[in-house]
Amino acid sequence: MKRVWIAVLMVMLAVPATAFAQAPVAAWCGGSYGAQGTNYGECVLIERDAQVAGSGSGVKPQVVKVQTAPEYPSSMVTFENGRVYFTTTDATGKDIKRELNLPWAVQ
Repeated sequence: MKRVWIAVLMVMLAVPATAFAQAPVAAWCGGSYGAQGTNYGECVLIERDAQVAGSGSGVKPQVVKVQTAPEYPSSMVTFENGRVYFTTTDATGKDIKRELNLPWAVQ
């Protein structure tokens, strides 16, 4: 009976961890604005570890492939008075404009 409860607990822990690991990862791709301009390169799959239990349990982390998505889509970036702003929408549907302070790098 104890083993059944342990198995149920492992399934309960694995499902949320796997779902969390599959959320898109923000990246500089697919029309994302960044410190060096806009990158229209393809957003790719990356590998990410999903911890399903504590290290003392003996359960090994799962490796899942996660899709990347543009961090600051260029269609939502505006320039005003020499500053860069990113506009998002909150849960109520109200637009929120926040200033982007991205570090500039010369290559």
